[in-house]
Amino acid sequence: MKKILLIALVLALFIAGCFHEPKVKDCGTDDACFKEAMKTCTPATAKKTDKGTSVEGLVKGWEGDKCAINMKILDAPIPILKDKEMNCKVPKADLEAFSSGSSDLGSQKALEMCSGSLIDLMKSFGAAAQPK
Repeated sequence: MKKILLIALVLALFIAGCFHEPKVKDCGTDDACFKEAMKTCTPATAKKTDKGTSVEGLVKGWEGDKCAINMKILDAPIPILKDKEMNCKVPKADLEAFSSGSSDLGSQKALEMCSGSLIDLMKSFGAAAQPK
């Protein structure tokens, strides 16, 4: 009876672990912390304010072979930007360039990897992804 109970307990813990959401690290306003999380696709959140624009970032983690990242503008001096967001699926090979905002990535490639109201707004102002 004790063996059955022990096996049931171990099995229950294993199953619970399989469905447990990963812990999301709170980087606060630490830009280096959030960039490192993006490079490794470790779930994390951060907020940054620069020149009156407040942005919230969330690294969701791996979705297949791509890292899911969400960026949302919380406040901006230009009202049309407020509450705009983008969801990106970044291949592992592009994570370092994406996390650093490197021009090596290119805005066209970023437009191909991301979608959402911020991307739609950028496209309405003339930004366009190149056809594949």
